[in-house]
Amino acid sequence: MLMRQCVPLARIARIGLISVVCGAARLAAQGPVIAQVRGTVFDSVAMTPLKGAMIRIVRADDPSVGRSAFSDSVGVYVHDSVPAGVWLASFLHPTLDSLRLEPGIVRLDITEAGVVEMPLATPSGRTLLARACGPGQDAESGVIVGAIHSADDETPLAGATIEVEWPEWVLARKQLVTEMSKRRTVSDSLGHYTFCGVPSGSTLRARSFRQADSAGVIEVTIPASGYAVQDFDIGSADAVSTTTTATVSGRDTTGATGVARGRAIVRGRIMSAAGAPLPNAIVRILGNGSVVRSNEAGEFRISDAVSGTQSLEARAIGYSPERRTVQLRTTMETEVSLMLPTRRVELDTVRVVAGREVPWDVRSIERRWRAGLGKFLDGKTVVERSTLLTTDALRGMPGVFVRAANQGFGQNIVMSSTWGECGATLFVDGMPFRGGGITIDDFVRPGDVAAIEVYNRPSTVPAEFLTFSSCGVVAVWTKHGTGHVPVMPPKSSR
Repeated sequence: MLMRQCVPLARIARIGLISVVCGAARLAAQGPVIAQVRGTVFDSVAMTPLKGAMIRIVRADDPSVGRSAFSDSVGVYVHDSVPAGVWLASFLHPTLDSLRLEPGIVRLDITEAGVVEMPLATPSGRTLLARACGPGQDAESGVIVGAIHSADDETPLAGATIEVEWPEWVLARKQLVTEMSKRRTVSDSLGHYTFCGVPSGSTLRARSFRQADSAGVIEVTIPASGYAVQDFDIGSADAVSTTTTATVSGRDTTGATGVARGRAIVRGRIMSAAGAPLPNAIVRILGNGSVVRSNEAGEFRISDAVSGTQSLEARAIGYSPERRTVQLRTTMETEVSLMLPTRRVELDTVRVVAGREVPWDVRSIERRWRAGLGKFLDGKTVVERSTLLTTDALRGMPGVFVRAANQGFGQNIVMSSTWGECGATLFVDGMPFRGGGITIDDFVRPGDVAAIEVYNRPSTVPAEFLTFSSCGVVAVWTKHGTGHVPVMPPKSSR
């Protein structure tokens, strides 16, 4: 008679495998007892089979006797011709490391020939959440676990601060508005941390710092299962002072600002989704290092980035921006390749100019221009009014001011409001532009512009550009975004 015993996992592994099902098709024993052990290896956090897992079984009385098998593309594995006896089974896969799990052990007693079904799985995200934060967690709660290390020698860092923030809807003045919720925790003596109470099924912004050293701001996605792992490496930065000049009320004022620089090097290529190199793309490490542009082969190189966990971002006109979390070292170059997805442009099939279909966006710009709610500049006017930078074309417009940016060579756009001055809400080719240190001037050159729309009061902002901001809007349209079709002013202004 075939007997199998599934040992309770808590007895044999600190963190291990669950969902082991006992069962076998029984056959009459004839001669030596030989069985087939088979099953599926499953990631219960990502809810997907694990390809390439190594399933190892060894004899309980002699661990030197064993055999290995690997799961296929759908997570299925097979051990053929397993002799009778007591066996111990486990599996290895990079997912275990990424989830901070140790391989568990399953006991298997084989006394009869047959097929033994032995599925293996990681614990579910909700199980891991309960282990980390205690039972009774609701469906909207999540957790981030991880470790903090030095970017220079990879030693654990105790007492490092981990800070996360995310937007939340709150009721204020009888209206729903968004506010940023910000929370902190500290790493323990081994550099480990557990951050309970974050929202599941969302993307957060996170960073870690210790005294004057800091990692960059990165995005951390919490899956619907509620369990996420994120490590941080913290590197040291040099504060470099730069001088900026701003024009305020017709007078030039000069001040010094500090920017972060390091000694880490990151290089790579920027490509389209089709694999073609993208020249002239803007590439940067968020919050530090120099802003560079890719060459004709799509290649870039940043030589003064701060080491540690950082966010690399690439932008190009006509393409959606792409970000990648990278781990930078001062002792080695980091190579990264990014593929930028094409930003979709819808074309109008009714109006045709010179045999070309006119983009729907061009008709929308011209419709808003005719309505007369904002101020409009076509591409030719932008070039004529710009001495060097795109934002120079906005100088002298009512309620609009151009100020030197703290970083780079670009300028910020400031508007007057009831409560004083505020930063204009920016759009490029109809999409919100959140530069995070990059200005419109860094991204768009005067010769690239097809039109600029300026709405200096929230009451004049059209529905296409409505946001929760109480400031005005500047919408920049590039020639690529308008399909290289000229934007025509109303007949009364021609």
